[in-house]
Amino acid sequence: MTLKSTLYNLVTASQRNKTIQEIRLQRGLIVSIRVTPATTRLGLWRTGSRPSLAEWRAVLNAWPYPVRLDEPAEIAERGMLGLSGSWQTPTQTKQKTFIDEDVTH
Repeated sequence: MTLKSTLYNLVTASQRNKTIQEIRLQRGLIVSIRVTPATTRLGLWRTGSRPSLAEWRAVLNAWPYPVRLDEPAEIAERGMLGLSGSWQTPTQTKQKTFIDEDVTH
């Protein structure tokens, strides 16, 4: 499964279940996603060392729809170091259009 399809599954599960969705990727990177009707929040976490900006950009580049976001905030929580950012959640119609266009092209 590609990173893009994994992120799509997490985004849709968070919207549907109204919960935070997390997955552990390579090298212990944890991706945490929380989607509300107003805001989408993304967190990247790792124990012992902060995720890199390259990892942050890779996740945003694989996001199921276009995201414009400045540099993430550096945070420490739950005994882990992380990067976090949030943006306005697009409407369902816009998300579906972006995803459908990506799948067909």
